[in-house]
Amino acid sequence: MIQKTLTGETIKSTLIHQWKTKRKIDTVYEECPNCCREVKFEIFEEAEEFDAKTGEPHWDMGVFVHGEAECKCGACLLIADDMESFKIYWLNEKKMIGGNES
Repeated sequence: MIQKTLTGETIKSTLIHQWKTKRKIDTVYEECPNCCREVKFEIFEEAEEFDAKTGEPHWDMGVFVHGEAECKCGACLLIADDMESFKIYWLNEKKMIGGNES
């Protein structure tokens, strides 16, 4: 990446760390709430804390566990852990139902 100052001088840029913020836990198949087709979700967990020197994530099972998928019918879905069970949320429900009425 090349950066320039306001006077037009080129600045040497250092390497930007690409820290891993999430990791894959599992793959789950659930039913779409719109068309009842089977949808494949890849479940990830997010890292909340990182080691300051190495940038390595500290994985903890209490962090945000989720997966996103799009069904063939166009429904955008999110599966997330609410600390009791996994629930499926239909992200574009109003848009899809509202579009079918007209």
